[in-house]
Amino acid sequence: MGRRGALSISLTVNEGQLINAVVIYSIGASIAPPLFTSEGGEVVVTLTHYDRTSQTVRVAGKIEGALGLQVELGEPPSQEEGIEIDVAFDVEAQKVEF
Repeated sequence: MGRRGALSISLTVNEGQLINAVVIYSIGASIAPPLFTSEGGEVVVTLTHYDRTSQTVRVAGKIEGALGLQVELGEPPSQEEGIEIDVAFDVEAQKVEF
């Protein structure tokens, strides 16, 4: 069986410009340490496409750099035990109202 995990990308975009990005790679089934994080890391997120309509947002780009290993909540991530990341993404989100 292969290694399981999930990549979480949180982007803050204002008028098509990327303001902030947080990348987390969870090792287990939950987003709780131990995990790899861009916080304090050397990660560059580049948007190659951003398109917004009234109901959808499409964002494409790439993530390159090193994620640090955070072993315990509240502890700073370790770059020595980090992993390299090179990922392209292209996602479309729909606005859902309840």
